[in-house]
Amino acid sequence: MPDIFIRDDDVNPYSDFDAIRSIYDIIRDNIPDAHIVSCVSLLAKTNNYGNVYPDTPLRGKPLKYFYDVDTFLSKALLFLGTIASHGLLHVDHSKLSYDAQEMSILTSCNYLQTKLFCAPFNGYNRDTIAICNSNGIELITSKYNWLSLEFNNFNINHTHWYFHSWRYSIDRIKRELEHESVGNCSNKKL
Repeated sequence: MPDIFIRDDDVNPYSDFDAIRSIYDIIRDNIPDAHIVSCVSLLAKTNNYGNVYPDTPLRGKPLKYFYDVDTFLSKALLFLGTIASHGLLHVDHSKLSYDAQEMSILTSCNYLQTKLFCAPFNGYNRDTIAICNSNGIELITSKYNWLSLEFNNFNINHTHWYFHSWRYSIDRIKRELEHESVGNCSNKKL
């Protein structure tokens, strides 16, 4: 059986951590050895949706939109297992200068005590790659052909999936995974 990686993007200060815990339990019940990676955005703007910012969709917003934040994630909420940084801000890092990317990646990875970085919107460039490589940080990239649980039917034979827990209900994740239960996935790097 292939290794299955499931990435939860946009975990942030406004996430419903009880719901996330339940969703992860359902994933583990159906795919016991799945590698679940929580991609954490440290800064967010007040909202009631569990998203990083109140206005969606986020793609295409001007950079300054992402600078309007008012909350920082406490380490006390980080019980999620494997953690990847999703940056200080949920911003397309390919639009940032080298120095701004370096500050975001290194500061967030240091705070989260992780060596994994997943760029929001898959927005990375040569600078992102260089910063990660020179600091021993694994960059989670699109080379793995990540498919969205939100837009694709789950298939146990595909190995890399992502979703946004703030868009999921417990019932929805159960429906999508229950018919594809498996076991015995081994432990590997992304």
